[in-house]
Amino acid sequence: MKLNTRRTTRAARLRLACLGLTLAMSAAACGGGGGGGGGGGGGNSDPIKIGAVLSLTGPVSALGQPKERGINLAVAEINEAGGINGRDLEVTIVDDQSDQDVAVTSAQRLLNQDQVTALIGADFGSTANAVGALAERSKVPLITGTGVALPEQRDWKYVYFLLADFRNTADAMLAHLESQGVKKVALMRLAREYGQLGSQMVNELAPEHGIEVVAEEQGADADVSFTSQLTNIRSANPDAVIVWFAQPAGATVVKNMEELGMDVPSIGPLSLETQAMFDVAGASAEGMIVQGQLAPEDSDRAGTFFDGYMAEHDVAPLTMDAIGYDLVQILAEALRNVEDVEDRDQIREALESVTYSGPGTVVEYGPEQHEPSTESIVLSQVQGGTFVPLDE
Repeated sequence: MKLNTRRTTRAARLRLACLGLTLAMSAAACGGGGGGGGGGGGGNSDPIKIGAVLSLTGPVSALGQPKERGINLAVAEINEAGGINGRDLEVTIVDDQSDQDVAVTSAQRLLNQDQVTALIGADFGSTANAVGALAERSKVPLITGTGVALPEQRDWKYVYFLLADFRNTADAMLAHLESQGVKKVALMRLAREYGQLGSQMVNELAPEHGIEVVAEEQGADADVSFTSQLTNIRSANPDAVIVWFAQPAGATVVKNMEELGMDVPSIGPLSLETQAMFDVAGASAEGMIVQGQLAPEDSDRAGTFFDGYMAEHDVAPLTMDAIGYDLVQILAEALRNVEDVEDRDQIREALESVTYSGPGTVVEYGPEQHEPSTESIVLSQVQGGTFVPLDE
C-alpha cells in the first residue's frame, strides 16, 4: 500500500499538537511556566520544527518507508518524555519520489516555507548528494541515513552520515568471505552509480583478502530477470556471489540463482535487508548473508527500540527502521545542548560533539569525523524468513 505522506504528516502533527496541549495544561496546573535553559529558553512552548526528505515512493521506497516508521517512533517517544527542554518536536515528512530533483525542491520548501531548523533523511546516494549540497550552501544541518559515496562529501561541514561507506561495506563482506575460505567471487551488480561504486570497492579490496573477482555482470532496477547474466557467472565457477543491488531486483537475482541451480553462497549490502527479500525471493533467500547495521535485540545498543517498535507495528524492525529512529535521536541530542534551537550554526556545533550508540548506528562525531564507527556493521543471515545476526 502506498503511503499518503500528506495524511501521515497531518496526523502526526495532530498527535503532537494534542500532546503539546496536554503538557502545557499539566505545567500550568503545577505552577510551571518559568523560562528553561537551552532549547530556546524564554518559556517558548512552540514546537521545534524539523524536516525529513524520504523516498516513500519510487524505486528506493523500500529504504524510505521504514525510516518513516522509525522517525515517527522516535518523535513520539521524545515528546511523551517531555520533548526537548520542554518543547515538542514537530517533523514534516515529504516524499521525494526517489528523485534527486524532487528531493532538492522538497528540501527547499521545508527550509523556506516550513522554516524547519534542521533536515534529516535523503535515502540513497543521488538524493543524499543533492540535498547534502543544498544543506552546505544553505548552512543547515542535515543528518542523512546514507554513507559517504564521494570523496568531496568528507569536506562538508553541515552533513552527518549514519551508514558505513562503500569501502567499509565491501571490506566487511570480503572479510567474511575470506573467513569462510572463499577464493573466487563473482559480482552481480546494479548498472547505475550504486553498483558502480560497489564494483570499484570490491575490485580494489578483494586482493587484500586473497580473493579473485572472476566475473562481473550488471542489470537495472526495473529488470525482471537476470538469468542471462547469472548463466555467465555460473560458467566462471565462483565460490560465492556478491549481489550488489537494491530491492526488489536484488531478491530477483537471488531467486534466479536458485532457479539456475547455483548452489554457492551469496552475500550483499544493506540495501538488500528489506522485506522484499522474503516477498520476492521466498525460500530461495535462505542462508544468504546481508551486511546491515541493526543491533541484536539483546544488546546494549538496542535500548528500548525493539519493544517500542514491535508494540506499534507487531513485526520485527530492520536496519532502516532503526536508522530512521537514530536520525531523530541524534538530532535531539544536539538540540538539547544548544541555547537557541533555531540557530543552525549552534546545532551544527553541537552535532560535532555527539557520541551516540543506538539500534542502527554508532557515531562519535567531531570536526573531522562525520561518519559512523565500523562498530555499526552487523552481518546477518537469512534464516526461516528473518535476518538473524551472525555470531562472529
